[in-house]
Amino acid sequence: MMNKKITAFVLAFLISVMTFSGLTSCKKDPAKGSSQLSSGDIGDISNESNGLEDVFSDETGTGEDESPVASADGEKPAGSTSSSSKNSGQSTPVASKPANVVTELPSHSYPNTPGETSTKKLPNFISQLPASSTITFLCSAEYGDDAKAMMEAFKTKTGKELIFKYDVVEWSKMQNILATRVKSNNAPDLFIYDGCVTPYLAAKSDEYFYKISDYINMNDALWKDMQGISLLGFGKNNTQYAVATSAPNVTQMVLYNKTLFEDAELEDPMDLYNKGKWTWDAFYEATKELTVDKNHDGTPEVLGASMPDYSFAMFCQSTGNDFATFNNDGTLKSDLKNPNFQRAAAMINKIGKISLDAESWNYTTRFSQNKIGMVIAGPWTTTSGALNKMKKDGKIGFVPLPKDPQSDKYYMQGSVNFSFIPKGAKNAKATAAWLYWQRYMEKNPNPAMEKKNLAIAKEKWGWTEAEYNLVYKELKKNINFIIAYADRVPDFDKQAYLWGMPFKESWTQTLNQVEPSFNKAINAFNKSLK
Repeated sequence: MMNKKITAFVLAFLISVMTFSGLTSCKKDPAKGSSQLSSGDIGDISNESNGLEDVFSDETGTGEDESPVASADGEKPAGSTSSSSKNSGQSTPVASKPANVVTELPSHSYPNTPGETSTKKLPNFISQLPASSTITFLCSAEYGDDAKAMMEAFKTKTGKELIFKYDVVEWSKMQNILATRVKSNNAPDLFIYDGCVTPYLAAKSDEYFYKISDYINMNDALWKDMQGISLLGFGKNNTQYAVATSAPNVTQMVLYNKTLFEDAELEDPMDLYNKGKWTWDAFYEATKELTVDKNHDGTPEVLGASMPDYSFAMFCQSTGNDFATFNNDGTLKSDLKNPNFQRAAAMINKIGKISLDAESWNYTTRFSQNKIGMVIAGPWTTTSGALNKMKKDGKIGFVPLPKDPQSDKYYMQGSVNFSFIPKGAKNAKATAAWLYWQRYMEKNPNPAMEKKNLAIAKEKWGWTEAEYNLVYKELKKNINFIIAYADRVPDFDKQAYLWGMPFKESWTQTLNQVEPSFNKAINAFNKSLK
């Protein structure tokens, strides 16, 4: 969970993931590419053979006579039905609305249309696209050089050109502008939105967007491992209107000052993590040992930990829960009284009593001066400025947030974005082709690109290969990500209080102050669905 003070840093990191993990759009700024990579940094794809004779499947992924995706003009044919309707005579069965724990989603009965079984193949409808297609993208920033290099790779591989026409607007206004554009028959072809906001579009999703099954066959091998996370893109009547093209990315980690840990003769947090011992208790003990208050005036010369307000929410999420969840019918439900939050609040309060940083957003200088032992921040903050110098000097390590000692699994907040094809899109099939290409690139990484990206992480950022693999590979596989819906409850006016006060008061006191406002906001949202 994040506030405005860290948004710029979040963007920088998630944008870089667009390069390192295929193409993933980022929170509040889904299009902008990494400023650290040029178009050449994607690797030498231009020397690959065109491969037109073998890159496409022999049959379309959804079947030319079964799905709107096979229509020649790129538009959904009038009167067309889903493949499952044709095959069975019944409507497509759907699963219940999933919880926001990505790896524990219920199974979903997708349409029975057989999917392309090879991750080396693209659906045949792409071969039927015009030589050049223009995709209008409603976004808050244009794609960067890394994405442009992917477009060139698409052209080289398929013989088709995708040209993006950007309609750049303020992120906060995107939803309203989309609604206006769709209603005025001027819909964009592509819309990407923050995963923790997506469910709040539920009431209007069938008015704004095409069903994903109209254009993407989730049974294709390229999409199999995206089925679970893509269930979070459900809209009205449990119909899927959005798709994730990449697994969630970590948003925050614990950065630790290696010098202070060594001086205090404390075990390295990464070693504790590898042993399965990096827990709330281990974090607290390290905070206590690193905090130095020589004159005992209550203002430590060295803080064991600097924790922004949203750290409390992240500790709560490490229990496998969030402050709010969605019911099967798309309504929102409060979970503020979850007993696990009492434990998280008690630990945060305990930490706050020995190491409360009143200026947690302004930690960089003090951290580099060995006045802070640990900070909760994104690992991308080590890629520039004073922290980059420390990282290159081997004085900073980073590790995932501590695990709830009572949980049998490791939960962390994740960031994921969903791609939508708006109703009335003029080039919906070209947009679907672009989404397929993102999956293709992630499943078929270019060795030269991988090598260059690792070199950048080592040489420019000062990361080790182990740290690079942790952030971009291991966490995606080994962590149960929580999508923070409660971060976006409309008209909840006490979010800052909920985040910050557990450091200073009991959970009962915080709950008494926050719960009426939270319930009021949830009731208002649920009423808007009717």
